Amino acid sequence: MSKLVQLWLLAICVSSAAMAQSALPRITFSDLQSGPNTGGKGNLGAIVTVYGDGFGTTQGTSTVTVGGAKAAAYLQWTNTKISFQLGSAAVTGNIVVNVGGSASNGVAFTVRSGRIFFVSTTGADANSGSFSAPWATLGHARTVSQAGDIIYAMNGVAATGLDGSSASLAIAKSGSSGLPIAIVAYPGATVTIGS
Repeated sequence: MSKLVQLWLLAICVSSAAMAQSALPRITFSDLQSGPNTGGKGNLGAIVTVYGDGFGTTQGTSTVTVGGAKAAAYLQWTNTKISFQLGSAAVTGNIVVNVGGSASNGVAFTVRSGRIFFVSTTGADANSGSFSAPWATLGHARTVSQAGDIIYAMNGVAATGLDGSSASLAIAKSGSSGLPIAIVAYPGATVTIGS
């Protein structure tokens, strides 16, 4: 191979490596588009998970902001997924991931009213549904949910039998356009609905 071709290939490799290192973080989507900034675990509001790339394998000094306010707590941080709690400072605006001084694209999020509940294999449907006193079944959570509620299913929760509608978890109620009802797997949890 001629020296010129070798230099050209080396330049392409160096340029590609530099571009890969300087890639901006990018959010593809989030699991929730709205939620309360209070209530839930530690009264820090809804837990939101954003998916994308370029977040870094560990958090380090990186942050997530919602409407310009830093998230209150981080439950999970990988290069492609971040789970965080809003915190009371969060306001309606964009979710942005900030990595090494570079900001991602923004994904719209609306801070709104609503209640936050939890379902766990160690819970009881007679409980309050709080993080420390979760319910036992998704069926119960569905029955008592109201517009604006978020229900987090913890690891191992399952709804595999058939209910009165011949479904594993028939959702026969709805929220409203501004106050949806959300059933979400807690960050890192494996939840089964159906067979």
